[in-house]
Amino acid sequence: MKKKTLGFVELTWECPNCQTKNKGLDKNCLNCGAPQPTDIDFALDDNAKVISKQEELDAVKQGADIHCPYCGTRNPQKATSCSQCGGDLVGGAKRIAGKVLAPKTCPTCGTVNGNAVKVCSKCGTKLESPVPITDQPNQSASLPVNGSQSSFRPWMMLPIIAGVLLLCSLVWLLFFKSTSVLGVVEAARWTRSIEIESFRDVKKQEWKDLIPAEGVIAECALKFRETSDQPTANSKEVCATKIVDQGNGAAEIVEECTYEVYDDYCTYTSKEWVVTDKVTSQGNDLNPAWPIISLSTDQREGDRAEQFEVVFDTSDGQKTYSTTDLDYFQIFTIGSEWMLSINTLGGIVEITR
Repeated sequence: MKKKTLGFVELTWECPNCQTKNKGLDKNCLNCGAPQPTDIDFALDDNAKVISKQEELDAVKQGADIHCPYCGTRNPQKATSCSQCGGDLVGGAKRIAGKVLAPKTCPTCGTVNGNAVKVCSKCGTKLESPVPITDQPNQSASLPVNGSQSSFRPWMMLPIIAGVLLLCSLVWLLFFKSTSVLGVVEAARWTRSIEIESFRDVKKQEWKDLIPAEGVIAECALKFRETSDQPTANSKEVCATKIVDQGNGAAEIVEECTYEVYDDYCTYTSKEWVVTDKVTSQGNDLNPAWPIISLSTDQREGDRAEQFEVVFDTSDGQKTYSTTDLDYFQIFTIGSEWMLSINTLGGIVEITR
């Protein structure tokens, strides 16, 4: 992806003490003098000013500011000691950079407002704060100024552990807990089937360069296929502008361009073996047989499938056991007795003599 910096704009921040709106490059509130806290974000106004002074440009290109661990004052990234109290900045909290400052679109009239606007500039509708998107990894992890520890506590895991134990108990109760009951074989059933495949034309869609040689193309149309960093045949340049918070009171205006590549996507036909029929035979004994099939010159036998069922008469009613093992199925002679292990759901989980 091709990126280009179009410039830098100054952001704003609101003082939590007196609600004064301050310029992004101001590190202390112009009204009450309080330093900007680490948890107060920068915002994008409608009339954000493009930074033109070289001195300010040089400053904002340094990266995210760092808060003094002693007095909380914001300092430039390259500073080693606090401009307010002279404290060592090692261990200070660097402001998070890389957030894309999304504008707010009014749901009532559709007007696009700045990130910091609370009511629509056109119709006065109250605007919700957009969730900022992190467009790139944080340049540095933000450390609490007061050195506080993580809010996680071991006891917070107790509800999760309890939930897991409850789920395990439920699974055991439903699938593994069982009772034994005597079962007498009352009936045996079987089903056997054979699929019949025919060699026929099949209509498909695929990119033109991936169509097999034997495929017959019917029609093609240009369709978006991929993106590319470089222009190619049938490509279109697409650019988007993002406002990216630099963590120092300014935001970079970034233009990102890529190329949408279009290619021929075609409808074609090719001959393939496809299932066109299935022949089935059934019985109520222990001697299953495959159905007899008749094939034409453009047909062949496909997959075979078989299913066997044994019905037991028990004191809890009829219980049915299914298997695909023919040898196992044939040991259940009519009238023979077996001990059945039945789970909570009523299914047979084990059969013994």
